[in-house]
Amino acid sequence: MNRGIRQRIQSSLNRCIQNYFISTPLDFTLSPVQLADAFSALEYPLRSILEQAPRVSLQSTVTVENLLTGEITDFILVDPKQRKLEKGQLSCLSPLGRRLMGCGIGDKVRVNFLGSRLQVRILAIA
Repeated sequence: MNRGIRQRIQSSLNRCIQNYFISTPLDFTLSPVQLADAFSALEYPLRSILEQAPRVSLQSTVTVENLLTGEITDFILVDPKQRKLEKGQLSCLSPLGRRLMGCGIGDKVRVNFLGSRLQVRILAIA
């Protein structure tokens, strides 16, 4: 998860917690019901922030870092019929393409193919 999204989640959590404790007595003991209320108050802001985070899909340009070598590579995920590896296009049905689909920034993906293991971290999605 990138820094901007993490900061938005943290500030949203802080606001929700402050609002919750402003409206509760100061005895600092929370019953399970009160704790459940606090978490349910956080659910909507968190969901809306996370839904705005980009996810890998068809035609996404994905920047990944090979965690074994440190090499950074850009791919465009395309339909298998359109794939041209020399142009940086990767089939969405390839082992790596299938694993990248639906992932977000900061996610790590591990793929075994051609007798070797590839582990990458998603750095950017456009």
